[in-house]
Amino acid sequence: MSTGWASFWSRGAALCVLAALAPLASALAVEATTEAPAGTRVFEPGFFAADRPTTALDMVSRVPGFSLQFAQTQVRGLGAAQGNVLIDGQPPTAKGISLQDILAAIPAGNVARLELLEGAAAGAAGSGQSLVVNVVRKATATASTRVTAFAKAWDNGYVRPELELSTTREVAGFDVSLSLSAGVVDYDKFLGAEGLTGPNGELLEDGPNHDVRRTRDMGASLSAARSWGETALSLNAGLSQSDRTRRWFFTAARPGEPLPYRGAEGLSDAEDTELELGGSLSGPIWAGIEARGDLLYRRETELETDLATDRQVGRTPSVERFVVDATTAETVGRLTLSRSFGAHRLEFGAEYARNTADFANTLAEGTSEASLRPVALGIANTEVAEDREEVFLVDTWTATPSLTVEGALRAESSTITQTGDARQTRSFTYVKPSAAVTWTASPTRTVRGSLTREVDQLDFGAFADAADLTDNNANLGNPDLRPDQSWIARIEVEQRWGKQGSLTLGLVHQAIEDVLGLVPVDADRDGRFEGETLGNLPEATRWGFDVEARVPLDSLAEGLEVNLDARWRDSTLTDPLTGRDRMISGEDGRSLEFSITQTLAGGRWRWETWVYTGDRRVEVRRDQILQWGTNTFWGGWLAYRDPQGASWELGLENPGGNRFTRDRTDYLIDRADGRIEGGQYRFREIGPSVYLELTWNL
Repeated sequence: MSTGWASFWSRGAALCVLAALAPLASALAVEATTEAPAGTRVFEPGFFAADRPTTALDMVSRVPGFSLQFAQTQVRGLGAAQGNVLIDGQPPTAKGISLQDILAAIPAGNVARLELLEGAAAGAAGSGQSLVVNVVRKATATASTRVTAFAKAWDNGYVRPELELSTTREVAGFDVSLSLSAGVVDYDKFLGAEGLTGPNGELLEDGPNHDVRRTRDMGASLSAARSWGETALSLNAGLSQSDRTRRWFFTAARPGEPLPYRGAEGLSDAEDTELELGGSLSGPIWAGIEARGDLLYRRETELETDLATDRQVGRTPSVERFVVDATTAETVGRLTLSRSFGAHRLEFGAEYARNTADFANTLAEGTSEASLRPVALGIANTEVAEDREEVFLVDTWTATPSLTVEGALRAESSTITQTGDARQTRSFTYVKPSAAVTWTASPTRTVRGSLTREVDQLDFGAFADAADLTDNNANLGNPDLRPDQSWIARIEVEQRWGKQGSLTLGLVHQAIEDVLGLVPVDADRDGRFEGETLGNLPEATRWGFDVEARVPLDSLAEGLEVNLDARWRDSTLTDPLTGRDRMISGEDGRSLEFSITQTLAGGRWRWETWVYTGDRRVEVRRDQILQWGTNTFWGGWLAYRDPQGASWELGLENPGGNRFTRDRTDYLIDRADGRIEGGQYRFREIGPSVYLELTWNL
């Protein structure tokens, strides 16, 4: 822990030096927004006129110093799942329906203004967020319809089409938005090579591989909102269905031998259906008390079949099939009461959530598809249910016009019951305090800090046995899992200048208890571990920094702008097998995105060139270490935008193609023994692509 903290604060000192240099030209610049009291900055539609936005999403993305955080599905309950955007002062009651989709369904012409809220201005509606954007719609919505057609083509002839229709109308006093979409949302054809190596790195076999993946999706979302004086009703519904296919094969030859020695192939088919219904009712009830009630229901079904075949000269073919048949559901009810008392605003309430998962997984083996026979699994047919109750109290104190302090205390109790192949009931109780401070140091500089205790939602899929036929790995189900808990400390400095200029520097440190990671299980007489499962490790530490910058360069060329978004994370935990420190398995915490954009002709024309690097990842298993290489993507686009008619965008991605690499080290017994049995190298390549997006505003 001490090493992590020392590293954290040394990087913090460096960032503080950068923060001191952040003002740049702020002394000579004029803020182009309307300053409102108590931490509210108002952005009128005219502020975005030069960008010619067509939706509320376009407008939110141009708010200086703000980054959209999407709602999350893999978190506990509803309060922690909401993002950092409000619609008419209220967070949408949604988890699976993304904020991006909700904002894209609101025409820019129906937006009265945007409000950037921080500290006390964000208040209880911010759900613990220190920086929130409130999209205030006009009292009377203007009817509009938008049609978007998208097509992306690769050099190999593959084409990915999409079509989306969204319309906004006033129906019986409700502002109603409907979106329909269908298309191929992912289509990748990878060509490359892979091979096996011996304990000294010598090449044992290698050959070409081929991997084609496709995801088709169709969905519909509906939202409706209405107000009666100070009382507001909001409803959301979403239904989506997708199917995924993946077909891969690999042919290997031994060095010096002309004929293939081994061939492997696989086919994966999956179907997913997701339904979400949500609604909220809010308004004053008595003696200055405001109330809000939320109800949410989500249900997802998944049926995935993986089939893998391995053929080797001189041996009987091996065929395996693993089927996941899972249904998960979540029901949440939340009641929030709030009232202001002078400089304090109190929020108190309760939440109940029930999460369920039903698994019926099967594994079969044979020498052909016709000869497949079931293989007994330890935990294949099982049901998991968690009932959770939470109470909370939040005090937002406006200490001075420039200083806001928020203190919160949340407590929860939950019971997890598992039936079927594994049967047991366990109960947990957690107290989750938090504190946040927002200091407006000047009209152009804000400092934010927070300390939060969080408890993560368990992935119930880890309670059942699972297999990865591509890499021939398996994870045993673990009915004894506990959710991990974290203390998260964050400090952030934001500097603004001019109309769009902003620089945000953030530091974060996370101390995790009961961290989830793969642990070995079922030792035999010789001490060799038979398998592994997702389990709880005592503790881990994660730390890092974030840098976001938007730098207008109008002095060089009108409408020119540079954007930077960098994220760096490191971590450490004690390996349960070796006893030595290492990173958390599966971490992918380092990325950099840089772009140059220019807006021309009053916003009608825009172009951008961009580069992204990241995705480096290391996964640690009992007898394997897998390491993915860092990937760099780049491209650009040219767009013509007419909010009143037709718009188009033409883009080019990865003109030189891209290569994805992965190296695997296999150990004779396990990583603690240290003797290497061999390994695998693999690379896959994808060619350049172009896309065209056409939008009609009707």
